[in-house]
Amino acid sequence: MLMSSFIFKPSLATVALLYFVIGAFITTYLCYTLYYTPLFDWATWDLEWVTSWLWMSTLDYYGAACCMSAIVAHSEKPLAAALWISVFVCLGSPFMCAYVAHRAVSHRSLALGSGGHDEQRGPYGGLSMSSSNLSC
Repeated sequence: MLMSSFIFKPSLATVALLYFVIGAFITTYLCYTLYYTPLFDWATWDLEWVTSWLWMSTLDYYGAACCMSAIVAHSEKPLAAALWISVFVCLGSPFMCAYVAHRAVSHRSLALGSGGHDEQRGPYGGLSMSSSNLSC
């Protein structure tokens, strides 16, 4: 049973709008941070500069974790999804890398697979990692 079979299932337009708003917020905050505490001043002795970039880096990470979590929530069984998302949020990017490695091995592809694409090719035309594509 996948996460998409639960009672609450937002429309694709709602999900797209949500992620657009998240992306716009992070972009706005990045522009604000760049304007008031330029990245290439490297003012590591300035507490305001360090704090601004720590907040920006944290926001950037959690924005990426949010996107990756959405993919996992709709690709894995509920318990596995909850576990993966928990380690993404609590333990960080090494576990996102572990998930990508797990998915590559267990699914023999990193393609997410949406309706209109050839099964042997990823969504952008790249070959999947199936054994027929890996043979010489």
